[in-house]
Amino acid sequence: MKALELYAGIGGFSAAAAGFDVDVVGAVDASQHALEALHYNFGHPTHQISLMGDVAAKLSGLEADMWWMSPPCTPHTRRGLKKDLEDPRAATFEATLTALETVRPSLVGFENVEGFVDSDAHERLHEAFETAGYQFAERVICSTELGVPNRRPRYYAAAALDFAPEFDLTDVERRQLVSFIDPPADPKFVPEHVQEKYGGALLRVREEDPDAETACFTSAYGQSWVFSGSYLDTEDGLRLFGDTEIAALLGFPADFHFPDHFGRRQRWKLLGNSLSIPAVREVLKALRIAE
Repeated sequence: MKALELYAGIGGFSAAAAGFDVDVVGAVDASQHALEALHYNFGHPTHQISLMGDVAAKLSGLEADMWWMSPPCTPHTRRGLKKDLEDPRAATFEATLTALETVRPSLVGFENVEGFVDSDAHERLHEAFETAGYQFAERVICSTELGVPNRRPRYYAAAALDFAPEFDLTDVERRQLVSFIDPPADPKFVPEHVQEKYGGALLRVREEDPDAETACFTSAYGQSWVFSGSYLDTEDGLRLFGDTEIAALLGFPADFHFPDHFGRRQRWKLLGNSLSIPAVREVLKALRIAE
């Protein structure tokens, strides 16, 4: 199964596809830094392409049986302006769907924020699937349903030309937060004046708490103190999670690393824009891709 990873970011789909009968033949993104991290870890061919205009022509040399799509979520997020299809950042979404209706790869996987469900963009996705002749299944999946102590609910869709996909999440053993803790060599702590200012708005967790669940880590982590993720309450102070800990909570393999010249905030931002890898694997199962 040859797959094309669109809006690839740092390679969440590439990580999820490991162990499945999937060959990622190309990863496409507008960000040079995201593609650099992807290629550094997975070695897949990367293409810095803006998915605007005639996307079908831009992808003409990248033949694949499957497309994975994770278009910009900002038009639908809690922190965004919720302009939906009127948001300029949604233009690539429309252009890519137009290409999808033309190219019609056999399989399609799709991910976006939970708020996407109630959007005009969601209706446009349905229209594209129906126009191109896909059968599809959709549902919101949170990482906590898959045994990961990180709240990251996202909308997922699986579409196929020749069969009806079906999600079938099985019961999994829940892992405790402590198994994801890997203290960074250069920890960053929340300053006391910030703790005094925001108080209970700072989402605190303790690694020894067997029921602890972290909030969703966003691309604003390390820049915005609230609504961007959780903080670890330690004996040394209230610590921000390191990039390796966040990567582990997202499901990236232990050997995933950023190039050394990537700064801490850059790593947080790229991770915040990435995928829940266990959830992407559920999409691959719904598409009947062999493991």
